[in-house]
Amino acid sequence: MEEELKKALEKWGAETVAAMQAVLLQSRSNATSNLSRSIKYLVGEDFVRFTMLEYGDIQDKGRTPGWYSPIKPLKDWASTKGLPVSAAYTARAAIKRRGLKPKRFFTSIIERELVKVIPLLEVATIKFLGDRIELIQNQQ
Repeated sequence: MEEELKKALEKWGAETVAAMQAVLLQSRSNATSNLSRSIKYLVGEDFVRFTMLEYGDIQDKGRTPGWYSPIKPLKDWASTKGLPVSAAYTARAAIKRRGLKPKRFFTSIIERELVKVIPLLEVATIKFLGDRIELIQNQQ
C-alpha cells in the first residue's frame, strides 16, 4: 500500500503547491518570486510536509504591530521594484507600526485542498486492496 499511498500524496502535494503559487501570483504578493519558488513539499511514509522561506509564514498569517519583519526579503522586494535600499527600512518600520494583513495563501489552500486528498487516498486504498485480492485469487 505504501506505493499507492505515496503516489496519492505526491499528486496532492504537487497540486497544493501549484495552488499556493497561483494565489501568490494573483494577489500580487510575489514581487521577487522567491517565496513562490521556495514552496516545496516532501512526502514521507505517512505524511506530507510543506516548506517555504521563513517570511512566508508572516505573509500567510500576517503580523501584529510592534514586531520588526526580516529585512532581507524587504531589501529583495525594494530591489525588484527599483527602489533604494532605504525603502526596505521604511517598509519595515511601517510594518512594525501598523502590522501586516494576512495573505492566507498557505492556510486557506491547505484547508481547501485537504478535502481533495481524501478521495485520492480512497482510490489508493481500493487499488491496493484490489491488487491484493487479485493476487490471492491467482495463488489459489
